[in-house]
Amino acid sequence: MKTTRFTSSLKSLQTAKDCKDQEIRELEEKIMLARQAKEEIEMQIRKLTEEIVISEHAILRYLERVKKIDLEAIRGELLPEVTADMIRKMGRAEGTYHTSTHSLRVRDNVVLTVYTDNNDY
Repeated sequence: MKTTRFTSSLKSLQTAKDCKDQEIRELEEKIMLARQAKEEIEMQIRKLTEEIVISEHAILRYLERVKKIDLEAIRGELLPEVTADMIRKMGRAEGTYHTSTHSLRVRDNVVLTVYTDNNDY
């Protein structure tokens, strides 16, 4: 009778141990996958922090100072006075305004972008 209880207890404990071993293997697999994902994220962070970015402000100053491009003249071409008057009359209205060569997308008196016939808008 003691042997039967001993054998039964031993089998139960062995089964419980086997279940815990399986849980540990599954958790170790999850940990390995999480570490791989973390390493990938860290690699992407390193790439982003190592990349040298040139600001649009720097590009504008380069065009103006090195290439000697007259940005005020470009502003005048981009926003002809007749179009500026039309936008002022609309009073901070959103909209697309057309010139003879391009269209302007405007919001709150700010020209957001420029379109040509080749652009979808």
